[in-house]
This record gives sequence, structure tokens and C-alpha cells, in this order.
Amino acid sequence: MDVAGEATSAATGILGRGGARPPPLPEVPMAGVAVRVEAVAPVSGWVAPVSVSPLALLAGYAGLVAFLVVPAPIAVVLGWVALRDLRKHPEKTGRGRAIFALVVGVPLSVVLVVGVVAVAFGVVGK
Repeated sequence: MDVAGEATSAATGILGRGGARPPPLPEVPMAGVAVRVEAVAPVSGWVAPVSVSPLALLAGYAGLVAFLVVPAPIAVVLGWVALRDLRKHPEKTGRGRAIFALVVGVPLSVVLVVGVVAVAFGVVGK
């Protein structure tokens, strides 16, 4: 049997014929405490979430950047559009990100508007 065949048979032995999950790993003692080690889901779910609405993802990041005040209106628009998209597609997730974009974006948009009006009327900057 060649190396590829051995790897395939080893993988089949671990996963089983039906692609079942491998048995849980044994408890590992650490500093006197028994810790149970479990298999972790692939990291790719953190990098590129599969079921999250792309609009909600953008809205969440825009909400984070909104702390710079200037992109705050973008966060508001993306959050609002993401919530509408999530209402149309209930199988998608990301509602928390969209709400975060609104919660951060709305007050900072008000700060931006007040600042622009204050500068425009000469209240600030003399």
C-alpha cells in the first residue's frame, strides 16, 4: 500500500465510514485539574462566516470604524440595509452586528452633524 492509501485508510479509520465525528479525546490532567479536550470547528468560520449576511458583516465593521466619527453615517446606512436584508432572509445571521452599527453610528452621526453645523456657522474654529 502506498503512502496515499495509508493516509486514506487512516482517515477512514478515524472518521468512520459515514463521516461520523471521531470519538472525544480523553481527559488530560493539567496542574491537578482534569480537562476534557474536544475537537474544535475549523477556523475558517471566523475568517469568512458562512451564514452571516454580508451586509451585516459590513455594517458591524463600519460600526467599529464609526468611532472615528466620519464613517458613522455609512454605519447607519449599512446597519439599516442589513436589518432589512436579514428580515427578507431569516436563514442568515448577523443581526447583532447590524444593530451594533446602528447603536454606534446614530449617536456619532449626530455628533458629526452638530460639528459640521458648528463649523459652518463659525461657532467653533475661530
